[in-house]
Amino acid sequence: MPSFFLFPGAHKTGTTLTQSALDAQRTWLARHHILAIDRKEFYRSPLGDYMKARRFDAGSGSPRMERTSTLADAKKWAADLLKKRADFDIVLSAESTFGEPPYPYVDSALSILAEAFPKHAFKIIFYVRRQDTFLESFYLQRVHRGRRIHFGDYWRKASKLNLDWDCLLRQMALRVDKKNVKAVPSESIRRGAEPFAQSFFAQFVPRSVLRERQFALPVESASNVSLSAPALAVARQIFDLVKDPKARRAFVRLLQRHAGNDKLPKAQLLSSLHVEEIAARYAESNACLFTDWKMDPEFKAYYTFADVRNAVQ
Repeated sequence: MPSFFLFPGAHKTGTTLTQSALDAQRTWLARHHILAIDRKEFYRSPLGDYMKARRFDAGSGSPRMERTSTLADAKKWAADLLKKRADFDIVLSAESTFGEPPYPYVDSALSILAEAFPKHAFKIIFYVRRQDTFLESFYLQRVHRGRRIHFGDYWRKASKLNLDWDCLLRQMALRVDKKNVKAVPSESIRRGAEPFAQSFFAQFVPRSVLRERQFALPVESASNVSLSAPALAVARQIFDLVKDPKARRAFVRLLQRHAGNDKLPKAQLLSSLHVEEIAARYAESNACLFTDWKMDPEFKAYYTFADVRNAVQ
């Protein structure tokens, strides 16, 4: 039975890099009977459209949007995708598969994907990020998109999100056998972009095949650089003067290239009290990532906020 390797996020976990690398290797992968679905094509497809339409508002029992594609349309799109490739493994990296954080659509998304690809065995590889840096990065992403949001307003809402990765993984395991659900720390990107991409491909490419390939990352995949502290301050001032979102995004891209956090000090958005609050909430459940989901033990002290506890003591 062929496999369907699903990389459903989380956001801000190196997905720009891995998706660019995946796009660059699509032809090579096809030669080895691995079909890499284009993320944007998936979102625009009848399958992606149907999945979005099936997202239910919490407690309302009614669809969030009027459905334009049916389950039959979604199944046909999947069948057409697999024409003459029924025995291919499939890879899909799409960080909005389960919606936006805190990813409330795990069950409906996996249910629909299973109906669309009934002859594939699902394997889920979920990249995580420690919750404090995740929340900071997710705020900066909104600025990158041209939105003017005061961090205090963002924090009041974001602090209420449930970012318990262990709980989310358990939800996935209700649909996919636990042995087919894996957690990966995105912080392993600190070892370098190419090793990070290589380890991504190792999740679904046989080792013997992987040995024959030397990965040269596309230039545009190097990194999705965040704004530095000085650049963020400039962006906020410009956003007060410029209201057009497209113009704002163009200006942010310029700042990312010339004043990103790869060149200047990163923005420190969370106070030490914020981080202590996050540590108290997630340290215990993060420990389960290592006992139950076999995450790389090199990152255990970091994910259990040992640095925060030591600072407090």
